[in-house]
Amino acid sequence: IDANGLAAPSWSPLRNEIILSATYHGQTDLVLVDVDSGTYRRLTDDPDDQLTPRFFPDGKKVVFTYYPVITVEVPEEFTDETLETLTRMDFLAADNVRHGDTYDVYEYDMETGESRPLVATDGDDNAAVILNDGKTIVFTSDVSGVNNLYTGNIETGEFHRITDVLGGLFTPDVNEQAGRITFSAFVKAGYDVFISDDLSGTLARRYEDNGEAELAHATGTTPYDSPGGWGLPEAVPEAVTQPDASAGRYETAGEAVVDSSAAVAISADGPIDLDALAPPILRPEPRAGSRDGDDPEPVLYREADKGVEGITEVVPGEEVEFKGGKVSPYKTRLSPDYIGQGAGLYFSTGFGFGLSNTVALSDLLGNHRLTFAFNLYRDIENSDFLLTYYYLKKRIDYGFGIFQFKNYFNSRISSIGESFSDYRLFTERNYGLFGMASVPFNKFYRMDLELQAYVSDREFFDRVDDPYSSGLLYQKAGRSKRRLIEPSISFVHDSAFWSYFGPVEGSRWRLSASRGVSFSGDDVSRTTAFLDYRWYKTLFFRNSIAFRALGAFSEGQDPRSFFLGGPLTLRGYDYLEFEGNRIVMGSLEYRYPLLDALIFGWPGRWGFTNVGGTFFYDVGAAWFNDDINVIKSNVGYLQFKDLKANYGFGTYFNLGFLMLNFQFAWQTDMRTVGDSQFHFFIGPTF
Repeated sequence: IDANGLAAPSWSPLRNEIILSATYHGQTDLVLVDVDSGTYRRLTDDPDDQLTPRFFPDGKKVVFTYYPVITVEVPEEFTDETLETLTRMDFLAADNVRHGDTYDVYEYDMETGESRPLVATDGDDNAAVILNDGKTIVFTSDVSGVNNLYTGNIETGEFHRITDVLGGLFTPDVNEQAGRITFSAFVKAGYDVFISDDLSGTLARRYEDNGEAELAHATGTTPYDSPGGWGLPEAVPEAVTQPDASAGRYETAGEAVVDSSAAVAISADGPIDLDALAPPILRPEPRAGSRDGDDPEPVLYREADKGVEGITEVVPGEEVEFKGGKVSPYKTRLSPDYIGQGAGLYFSTGFGFGLSNTVALSDLLGNHRLTFAFNLYRDIENSDFLLTYYYLKKRIDYGFGIFQFKNYFNSRISSIGESFSDYRLFTERNYGLFGMASVPFNKFYRMDLELQAYVSDREFFDRVDDPYSSGLLYQKAGRSKRRLIEPSISFVHDSAFWSYFGPVEGSRWRLSASRGVSFSGDDVSRTTAFLDYRWYKTLFFRNSIAFRALGAFSEGQDPRSFFLGGPLTLRGYDYLEFEGNRIVMGSLEYRYPLLDALIFGWPGRWGFTNVGGTFFYDVGAAWFNDDINVIKSNVGYLQFKDLKANYGFGTYFNLGFLMLNFQFAWQTDMRTVGDSQFHFFIGPTF
């Protein structure tokens, strides 16, 4: 179905068909789908909304929620004629929006294609269900001030409230054979689903509303033919029968009108008229020359033929209420979205005073985004700068930027992917530029084109003893400069659905390839490919399986080094324990809710909620070129050699904005088990 959104499907009891609500460019209509042939047809096509459709038990009619269009029609296309209309339109006029309209319950005849209102109270009436007798209706309404369940008879027009809650009840459904009714409710700041096995007892309850309510019945053939206009019925019945004193109602031929005199409360001083306490309802007066109830018309103004530019003058003989907005070409003007807090001044014992801040700018439509960040300390060479610009107006997103970053490391690897035989002390000043283009294929797939080009200036240091004290000195041990010019292409997929701690359904993957282009001896020359695949499946309530497969290789004069080991890759091993220009790895996790709440009574009442648990198994290897032996040979059984594996368990929970992870893992080669190793890290699950 070529629509922007689909909702509320309902299966026909007569044939293999489904009726649902489909949204087309902001307009919601009824659509009937033939499951066997795969075809569909629109039952309605109008500016009004038709929502939550459900078949009658006989399948010949449909009950649905109806909401009329309440705004003045605005031209969708810009032509000479519509441009003049838009220019003269007063967008500030109150008459452009109709006030007081609510959601009502309607029925649609599948044979004749005609609609008529069933329930039209002063509140929002929604989610109606027709029972097997074809007469009894169950729906929700907030006519009492809170969404509650109501029931009634669509033939007699009588209805009453059957629940009395404060949070609100929604989306009822009925199983008469099982004597069961279900609904959702807002309880303790969340929505939950409830089931009652006492359908008859629930429908027999009765709570009276203190206020005027009105049912619509047989008032028109379509939403546009009803006498009151806008799909609302005429309110005044002609034939009034005997009153029902217990209900505070007068039964009429086709309608039931609440007796407002029954809306009273009792106090020590006698009855109190609740209607007298209700605030007045202010509605705009009908415009001259228009019938009350007609669709609103735009309020127009006309500028004087002559006058001061930019000032609207009143034309004699005409009534000018307001000056509306004038249609003019859009102009890009950047304004601040974010400016870092304070002046950004700080003090460091190593560098003294510094200044840092971030400024983000964009235009009104978000088509252009500019960000400037800086961290000034000591001198320009030791400072950080970042300037980025993104163009997001079209389907393809573009961006570029320039940067300089100065960092201090004690590491085995540099930012361009070089590895050292041991941990080394060095500074790294990277400066250059980058560019990107992101091409979406659909909602879940895209292609990214990227280019990074920068110079990496490194200075190395050694620790030496201070001959004049018992301390250490840092002595310069060399300097090197490399240049990286590396274009890359990536294909990305992401259909993962996230829960509290991470994805629980769907998949994510990224396949990328890059080439380091060399123009001189200082340039990095290599070819690199990378694949990261992740898959998630919910087994049952809050229990899921997560799988990850990772692979990468790099070749050339300056191949990139990859590392495995630690809490984010191969658990049970030291951080960055295994190195190579080729890696493979797989992880399988079973994730489950360990504790819903852990509450302590001292000191004070405190605790943790939503504590998750996991069992995991990891296997992987890192090697250089083709130097790898996956398993031991000639031993008569399966035993890993260069392939490393582990298993273990862990737990995780959120502490404020941080997600804390605790893991216990044991090394294994499928024959022996090593000692356990504990890992802790802050961040989401993969």
